[in-house]
Amino acid sequence: MSVYYTNDELLKLAAEAAFFETKEINGYICIPSEGCHPNKQRDGDWRIWDPLGDDGDALRLANNLNINIQFGSCMDDAPIVTCSSDLCEQSFTCGNFPDPYKETRKMIVRTAAEICIERRKWDEVLSS
Repeated sequence: MSVYYTNDELLKLAAEAAFFETKEINGYICIPSEGCHPNKQRDGDWRIWDPLGDDGDALRLANNLNINIQFGSCMDDAPIVTCSSDLCEQSFTCGNFPDPYKETRKMIVRTAAEICIERRKWDEVLSS
């Protein structure tokens, strides 16, 4: 992903990759609330969807798209996380500190966004 995307743009791309129906409510990206945890913040039939800030949303996104999450360390033993998928050519790696959960969520969303971008390219090729 050579272009810079805002968090909102990444979230929208990730949702599209997972075929989630989304709606913006009060500045939040929301998905249908059926089957969601009762403690989730809701607005009627919709709930806030934030895999950048919510471990459960990130894990469900990774599971829906079969994203591989791999933990390791680099040459200086600093922890790293790498996310990849068979649905896209690029993998994403970053330092997994100071907040390893935040960095892992970020790599999941970036990988999902890349899946969407590559899928759009293939759709364009196939439709021409």
